[in-house]
Amino acid sequence: MRGKTKLLRAAVLALFVCATAATASPAATATPGTTTDATNSATTADTTTGSTTAAADNATIAHPLAPDATAPPAAGDVEPFIVRGSTVTQNIPWIVSLAYNGSHTCTASIIAPRWVLTARHCTQRPVANFTVRVGSLKRSSGGQTAKATRLVNYSGRNDVSLVQLDRDINTTYSRLGAAGSVRVGSADTIYGWGADKSDWSGPLPENLKYATGSVASLGCAGDNTLICVRNNGEVAGGDSGGPIIVNGVQVGVCSIGHKPTQNDGFGGYADITGMRSWIKQISGV
Repeated sequence: MRGKTKLLRAAVLALFVCATAATASPAATATPGTTTDATNSATTADTTTGSTTAAADNATIAHPLAPDATAPPAAGDVEPFIVRGSTVTQNIPWIVSLAYNGSHTCTASIIAPRWVLTARHCTQRPVANFTVRVGSLKRSSGGQTAKATRLVNYSGRNDVSLVQLDRDINTTYSRLGAAGSVRVGSADTIYGWGADKSDWSGPLPENLKYATGSVASLGCAGDNTLICVRNNGEVAGGDSGGPIIVNGVQVGVCSIGHKPTQNDGFGGYADITGMRSWIKQISGV
C-alpha cells in the first residue's frame, strides 16, 4: 500500500492524507460494540467513517481485504511476498487465517481459547459463514480449525472486531500490549496472507509473510486511532486484521494501506493498546 488516498470504510471511499507529525492516540472507551451471533446473523454495520481531508498526493488508501472473499481458495500458489516481504519459516502458533465461505478473507490472531482478534471491516457479513485456521503457516491447510459463532464489532472509531469460536483452541495465544507500549520509532513486525502484487490482483499466496520496519507516527490518514508504519514490505489485499508486533506484544490490527502499493512500506494499524478494558470485557483477556 503506497502513496495515494481514498479510505475505503465498509465500501465507502473517502479522501485522506497520511499525517507526518506524531500525535498521541487517545485511549478508547469500553463501549459494548455491535454483536452478531450464529442465531442472529443480521449485523448492524458501524457507519463511522471519521474526518476527511483533501489528498495532497492523490494516493489511494483502502482497507486491504481479499480481492474476492467469496471465490474458492487458489490452488498451488506459493508466492512468498507481502509485496516485498519475506516468507515466515518459524512457528507462529497464534496466527489465524479468517475465511468466509471457505476462502481466506483476512488475517487475524487468537488471544484466548475461544476468541480471535481482527479488523472490524473484515466481519461485516453473516457470522455463520466464517471459519478460522489457527497456527498454520499455510492459509488453506494444517493447524486447528473452528467455526465462528459470534462477532463483536467495536462501536467506536477503532477498526477492531472480536470473533468467538465454537470450540476451545489449545495453543499459545497472542500477547496484547498495554497503553503506552508503542512509540514512534519502535521496531515492528507485521504478518499476513495478503496479495503479493502492487495492484492487489491475482491469487493470494499460500504461505504466511512478514515484513519489518518501524512505527512512523501515531495517527495518520485523518485517523488518530491508527499506528502507521514504514516497513520493508507493504500490506495488500488479504492482510487486513493481521497483527503488528512491537517488543514481543501485539499492539494493533491491519486496517489500511495504499492501493496500488508504492514501495514506501506504508501500513495503518488500528491501535488496540487503549482498548484493553473493552477486549477484556468481551474475551476475558
